[in-house]
Amino acid sequence: IIPVLMSGIFGYTLKIIFFTLAIIHTSIANTYFLLYTEPIIVAFFGYFLLKEKISAKLVISLIASLVGVFLIFNMHNTRILGDIFALLSGISYAFYVLSNRSLSQKYDGAVPLFYTMSISIGILLPLAIIQEQPNIIAYSSEVWAFLVIFGFSNFIAYLSLNYGLRELSANITSLILVIEPVSSAFFAFLFFQEHPGVRMIIGSLFIIISIINLSFRYQIHLLFAKKSHAPGELR
Repeated sequence: IIPVLMSGIFGYTLKIIFFTLAIIHTSIANTYFLLYTEPIIVAFFGYFLLKEKISAKLVISLIASLVGVFLIFNMHNTRILGDIFALLSGISYAFYVLSNRSLSQKYDGAVPLFYTMSISIGILLPLAIIQEQPNIIAYSSEVWAFLVIFGFSNFIAYLSLNYGLRELSANITSLILVIEPVSSAFFAFLFFQEHPGVRMIIGSLFIIISIINLSFRYQIHLLFAKKSHAPGELR
């Protein structure tokens, strides 16, 4: 019950709330930079909650990814309140990863996601109705199409994340999540011909190298585990 509540309330719901408040009260660059401190938070709490070790390679990868994120999202015009919300969104995201790492070892990835989203809908839907009083009947077909696409893509993303957490440690998973701005830049170039700047390219390389650095150790670990016929897990 506790991991489900952590995932539904402290992980998913609060992340959405804090992220939205951060976007309102500070810059997008600040919001995303502080959101992507999540791998560091996962490493810290994962050491105590999941007993995942903090290795030298992990530290190097975390530093490299943070440098990459900084280059992509150059923080500026600091606003304390908004930056606090952004950091809290990163902490909430970290708790989602940690709680679902635990849940994914016991249940199929779709099961905790169902309860997580049910809890979130039960909290956010009444708040949205009270605050905004939306007239859903007046929504255009374009708005409904956008909502359906957004909801479906969000569901697939978190379902994939849960299945990934079943096979990978929380540390590796959280680091891989930082690939999001890199993939966004790639698709922006592919579909909208938006050419990435020098900072974006260098930052993306830092993030990709950090993931390869840690993932390579994981593959080596699996290789030796198979050779010794003993189950192993990278912590």
